[in-house]
Amino acid sequence: MNIEELKAKYEKYIGTDEFMDHVFELKKDLLASDSNEFLEYHYLLMNNKNLDSGERDLIKSFFYSEVVNERDKTKVGEFLLKKFEQEKTHQKQAELIKILGHLRYSKVKKLAIQEIKSPEYELRFASIIVLGWIGNSKDLGYLNERMLNDPEGTLRQCGAAAMRQIWFRHKSTKLKITQYINSAIRNETNPDALTGMIITIQDLYRKKLGIKESHYGDLSGDVTKAKEKCIKELDKIELKMKLFLYDIETDEEIEPEEYTLDEALDEFYYLSEEEDSFLGIIDDEDRCIQFLFVSDNKWLVDIPRVAENYTLQKYADYDECVDMIEKVYELKEIVQFSGMKKVELRKIND
Repeated sequence: MNIEELKAKYEKYIGTDEFMDHVFELKKDLLASDSNEFLEYHYLLMNNKNLDSGERDLIKSFFYSEVVNERDKTKVGEFLLKKFEQEKTHQKQAELIKILGHLRYSKVKKLAIQEIKSPEYELRFASIIVLGWIGNSKDLGYLNERMLNDPEGTLRQCGAAAMRQIWFRHKSTKLKITQYINSAIRNETNPDALTGMIITIQDLYRKKLGIKESHYGDLSGDVTKAKEKCIKELDKIELKMKLFLYDIETDEEIEPEEYTLDEALDEFYYLSEEEDSFLGIIDDEDRCIQFLFVSDNKWLVDIPRVAENYTLQKYADYDECVDMIEKVYELKEIVQFSGMKKVELRKIND
């Protein structure tokens, strides 16, 4: 079938009561080719005002349909990405991000990360939910930043909900998500944002904290009381990270195993102040930070980046090391601290 024949078949039914009776037959014809002509016509149909909103949404969903679809997804994704770049309205761009997300197009994550801090609500919303659909543990930081800092309570809610979507697929993200919500919920006052955080913790820990979610996604409950219950529940949860150490004086060695923050601080407090005694912490991405005793109240803080052939280092006193350990546990990840300098590994070994 050529493009003119396809157009004729569609035009016969557009704007009539018979359109929905023939829509799946028409779908098969539309998805039979991924030529630029067919893709352009599909895009026009998706925006055709002679179709009602439900019909347009159905046509839009054909872009990522898994049924009777003979198109190359990469080619479709490239076409839609170009449309994103050409579109002038934020609403259309946001719609395209969501279509690309449904399509699981390889470049949509980069696009979502690019637009997640857009000044436009629609683009931030689309980017947040798409990261929820396709993201993994490495993308939680982007969602956490929105959950903490987005000016709209509804989008802070979406940040928490998107984390839950990632957890559905990647159960190992549970503790990191818990840590993020634990930090955010205490100062949050917006009911929408709080509801998103609470419902996420409810799912992660299978607890009834006072927010109900219907089969249609509608949420209800006393948010103030639910927040209090949620915080009490979070206070009971012991967040752990892997810790290892070697004490020169006692010859005690701990292979990597999980410790709570309080336990880690106790180990650091009792670590002997003998040269080369050290304690290290490992995050979920297998990054580590090490604290090596050098001399009186002087510690070398070290974050090795072996794959890149360098390490990040700084000297710190005991109290500064404690602050860094607490920050690592708060974020549930190893981060570069102020004052750290890059040192090439070969210079250390020389």
